[in-house]
Amino acid sequence: MRDAEELADPDDYRWYVRGSAGELSFAKEMVVDTQVGWLSDRTVCYLAAGRPAIVQDTGFGSAVPAEGGLRSFADVDGAVEAVEAVVADPDEERKRALELANDVFAAEVVLGEVASTIGLL
Repeated sequence: MRDAEELADPDDYRWYVRGSAGELSFAKEMVVDTQVGWLSDRTVCYLAAGRPAIVQDTGFGSAVPAEGGLRSFADVDGAVEAVEAVVADPDEERKRALELANDVFAAEVVLGEVASTIGLL
């Protein structure tokens, strides 16, 4: 864990994420209880860097596949299982994280969906 001020520069933050094995993240209780589908932009940064993310389930699995590269958990046992899966095959998890970022979160994909939704396409 690092002090946020140490990573205020975008390049420092990028290198911090790229130097990480992955992300393990917990959500606020309200977000978990309401299952609103929240997913952190930080998590997307990890995925785009080809780093697996293990995050507490907030209901995002209905819109984003949470298997391989991105894994969700609802309790401690689920978190342990997700960590074990990532540790068992880290190369595959990194590959799938990057694929997910490109398939779901790439600018072309997101902007295309937005443009279509508002009637520009």
